[in-house]
Amino acid sequence: MPLGTEKAALLGAGAGGNANYFGDGSDGALTTSGNVTYARNATTQDMILKQYTSINIGSGDTVTVDGHCRGLFLYCQGDCTIAGTLTMSATGTSYGTGKGSTADPSSSTASSDGASVSSTGLRIPMVTSGGSDTLAAADFAGCGNAVVNAVANQDAISSNGTIFKIARNGGAGGGGSGAGRRINPAQLMALRNRLAKFKKGIV
Repeated sequence: MPLGTEKAALLGAGAGGNANYFGDGSDGALTTSGNVTYARNATTQDMILKQYTSINIGSGDTVTVDGHCRGLFLYCQGDCTIAGTLTMSATGTSYGTGKGSTADPSSSTASSDGASVSSTGLRIPMVTSGGSDTLAAADFAGCGNAVVNAVANQDAISSNGTIFKIARNGGAGGGGSGAGRRINPAQLMALRNRLAKFKKGIV
């Protein structure tokens, strides 16, 4: 069974009428044959969004961005294989380090959606097997219109999923609704690894 199918099944997609959203695949398949560097908007520093049907980052290849921005959001509908490196060049725990945004997320409204990051941080609900969190809608305020519009496709969860969170730096964060899963922006790869474990049924 393809890993993409396993991902949907193990995350509980379709259970109770709900479905997790893994992007629209509009950017096609990513198979690297060298380094890939995405260009960011230097004015808004919006989070860069790519929506792939599959991802295969080859050994020795690096996928990154060309400068400071609010993040890199990759959707993958099917298999995701990372034998190389997916990085924000050692983005630190504070804004403005590595290739993270130079704007304070607690106050900056320079992104194209004209908002700062919510005190509860970035949150996305995912239907998961055995999940018990509740969240009406994903919240990626302050990340730019492209990402805000994309995560709006994710269904709400009501005691049937998990809230994945990235705590806001630059201001006091909040508790949010539900237990959720908190991570620091410096630990984005940990979120990817956790989702990969869901794909394989490890957690």
